[in-house]
Amino acid sequence: MTQEEYNDLFSFYYEDHLVDMLSQFTKEDLNDIRKLYNIKGLSQLNKTQIVDILSIEIINHLDDILGFMTEKQYYFLKEFLKSENKYYSELHFTKIYFFLKRCLMFPCLIDNKPIYYIPIEIKQHLDNINFNALEKKVKENTLILEYAKGITKLYGAIDVLTFTNKLNKFTNSTFEPQSVLKIIENQLDYNDLGTLDNYIGLHFIENQLSRLITMQKGRPDIEYYPFDKATILDASINGYVEDNPYFKKFMEFVCIRFNLPVKKAHQLAAELMNKIKTNSGQNELLQMIIDTIVIKDMSEVNEILPHLQQLYNNTKQWSLKGYSPFELKKFLTIKSETLTNAKLIKFDKNGRNDPCPCGSGKKYKHCCLNKNKNN
Repeated sequence: MTQEEYNDLFSFYYEDHLVDMLSQFTKEDLNDIRKLYNIKGLSQLNKTQIVDILSIEIINHLDDILGFMTEKQYYFLKEFLKSENKYYSELHFTKIYFFLKRCLMFPCLIDNKPIYYIPIEIKQHLDNINFNALEKKVKENTLILEYAKGITKLYGAIDVLTFTNKLNKFTNSTFEPQSVLKIIENQLDYNDLGTLDNYIGLHFIENQLSRLITMQKGRPDIEYYPFDKATILDASINGYVEDNPYFKKFMEFVCIRFNLPVKKAHQLAAELMNKIKTNSGQNELLQMIIDTIVIKDMSEVNEILPHLQQLYNNTKQWSLKGYSPFELKKFLTIKSETLTNAKLIKFDKNGRNDPCPCGSGKKYKHCCLNKNKNN
């Protein structure tokens, strides 16, 4: 969030009551709030009528909304309520967005000081909340989201039924799939998650989520790879990199052969693995390498190919439900099933007159060969 966007938040005039704060929204904004609360039948009403209904319905939905909080949001709310209902500290936007989006808190200026505050009606309702009972629920939500982040990093996407079964197995719980899905849907903005057709996936691949789901559905012959609990929890942490010996071998190769600094080699190998997970092809992977390493001629590209091929065939891929091509071939061989779509990838070597691996359509000698020589 930019400073300008942050400053724009504080365009509300301070009013004690929820109805007066809602009146400062445009009708379009009110319609977005209505959709968030799944309130229907307001399209023919004027703005004043919509505001009156929303001010009642937000209070009516308050217990349900609070039941979707995470531990961080819960403890922040408790801290907020101790501050005499006005919070003057500058907050990270993600810390308060859950409450702003649902009109439980509002940003405004008092004496030219930016503050957040809770309207009187909401504050009165919160004063009667059983926070001890609520704490148990938000801990469960936090646990669900932790597993959702880890599992989607490992599979890219997974159907909510399979996810819930895995969650219940690892936590000895009895969560219901639709309840789990609803919790995740209410936390999409804060956890890099997305949902589509009863599938949970990573938000940053949202445009590719439908394609990935189709590819996974095309593999009814295999179950999702059986990751253990420790791996799932490790994957939920930001910066997770798959434990892959060929990742380290590729790093060592580019460090020694091309004198690439260790940090840069690690970054390149991690980016290549992320691309491989999403089913990227040879040209796209080689372009990433060419953008990082100064390549003198095509013979150096051909030196890289066997190492890239090993990394590719031993990296777990989302379209293969968490298996690497090597693991899947081994798994299907043991099951004595067809090896269709389980073949290992072999990257073709290229010469000066072959198409450039960057995908430009030109011959290599007329494209990246000259660029690399200039570099």
